[in-house]
Amino acid sequence: MLWWKADYAPKVLGILLVIAGTGYVIDSFGRVLVAGYSFEVAAFTLIGEVLLIFWLLIYGRSISPDGEAAPVGD
Repeated sequence: MLWWKADYAPKVLGILLVIAGTGYVIDSFGRVLVAGYSFEVAAFTLIGEVLLIFWLLIYGRSISPDGEAAPVGD
């Protein structure tokens, strides 16, 4: 296992979040570098953030810092 790879989070969720972050960077630099920049890339990348919210609400509570499933009572 690679040290940076998380086995408990879905790969597609991570990919969508990377795309969302890239969209924010593109929008930020576009506003600074291009006069009259009006295209909102981040508006199309919202799905990754919404999926992260639901994943954390449903599955995130059961994950402990060491990667093992935490007991429900803790």
